[in-house]
Amino acid sequence: MAGIGIELRKLTDNDSFWGFLRAHLYAGILSSGAWIISISILIAIYFYLNDRLGPVLFSIQFLVVITYLIAVSLILSGIFQHTLNRFIADRIFDKKLDLICPNFFTAILILTIPATLIGYVSIELLFANQSLLLKILLVCSFVELNLIWVFSNAFAGLKKYRFILFSFLISYAIIFLLAILLYSYQLPGLMLAFCIGHTLLLLAFFVFLLHNYPSKKFLGWEIIQFLKKYQSLAYGGFLFYLGVWIDKFCFWINPNTSLPILDSLRASPVYDMPIFIAFLLMIPGMSMFFYEIETNFSRYYHRYYDAIRDGATLQEIHEKHIEVVAMARTCIFNTLKVQAFTAAFTIILAPEILNLLKLSPVFVYLLRIDIIASSLLILFIGQLNLLYYLNMPKKAAYMALLFFLLNFLFTFCSFYLGPLYYGYGFASALLVCNVVSFVLLIKSFEKLTYYSFMSVNN
Repeated sequence: MAGIGIELRKLTDNDSFWGFLRAHLYAGILSSGAWIISISILIAIYFYLNDRLGPVLFSIQFLVVITYLIAVSLILSGIFQHTLNRFIADRIFDKKLDLICPNFFTAILILTIPATLIGYVSIELLFANQSLLLKILLVCSFVELNLIWVFSNAFAGLKKYRFILFSFLISYAIIFLLAILLYSYQLPGLMLAFCIGHTLLLLAFFVFLLHNYPSKKFLGWEIIQFLKKYQSLAYGGFLFYLGVWIDKFCFWINPNTSLPILDSLRASPVYDMPIFIAFLLMIPGMSMFFYEIETNFSRYYHRYYDAIRDGATLQEIHEKHIEVVAMARTCIFNTLKVQAFTAAFTIILAPEILNLLKLSPVFVYLLRIDIIASSLLILFIGQLNLLYYLNMPKKAAYMALLFFLLNFLFTFCSFYLGPLYYGYGFASALLVCNVVSFVLLIKSFEKLTYYSFMSVNN
């Protein structure tokens, strides 16, 4: 990740406010993740249609369908996201760039098969009364999303941040324009716009990968052994996304908190929009964490690890270890400060935010809880990232498992406690996970030199 850190530091070298603002804006967009960008654009389409046509059922159906597609595709593709990133990083370190492309294509081939089967079976069961055209578009969109998440993570590992950013912006601009042109065809028209935009995005990804990382082979099988060796990376990605979405699934399945939207598909009018707004309010905190970890922490961490690898004295290693711990602490606390300010500001302005978006004021209480929960989610993501940075994927996977189990359990309990406690399950699970992961990080940093020596010797 050193490439983006250097670029961010260049933006702030002149110490001007504009340079600082540009660096954090750039970091914010890059750190938000492809799925945050996707949700942002889709919500924009929803509000545009509502403003132009008034509340129409098919715009709600579109938003709900895409939310399900994004959720399930993130969970399924999470198996490959961290694993492929690690594989690519190792091949760059080994200077075996010719292995990247064939093994990447093998991974997406392995992913495409279950994605197609799961998509086909699920859509046949959930949308039995819909047209064949809509079913085909839904299956295609689901498979495309799985591949897009894996591609975008792989390109992040290759430091192709600008390409990811501009590809997504262009693709979703096309989706937005096509949605305006095709909205008269209602849900099939909107799904066609969505599918076309993602097809173009995938084509751009394929061409870019083949052009920049040519290989004599089309498929490579080293990734199979790599997946077996680093199973904790696969579990960690899968369980994290499952943990993020499990409370939403609980609210969608529960007949007391959801309504049928399209055939068997349900949505929760009391829970969905507040949590998605809260997700978007994560961007400032994510920006600060991304900026801090890439411009400061990564430099000190690499210096520390290089000192061990190059045979520095124990005193020099100890000094660099102190610097790494200090930078990790600074990274976490600066992120906390920015997100705490954002959360406090938006909690106060929650009624005005809902009024601006033409949403009911009854969502105010839940929105405030979700803002707190999303702020805790940023802190949890930050601590997971530090565990991955320290090469401790098993600990990260255990934390993701704890998050999933607690979010499911606490959300289930909130149904019995009543509507006043909705959202507390998500927030409480994250609070507990943050405390546990913080203790885990402290102990991991204390034993970092031991772990580092062992990894170098192995």
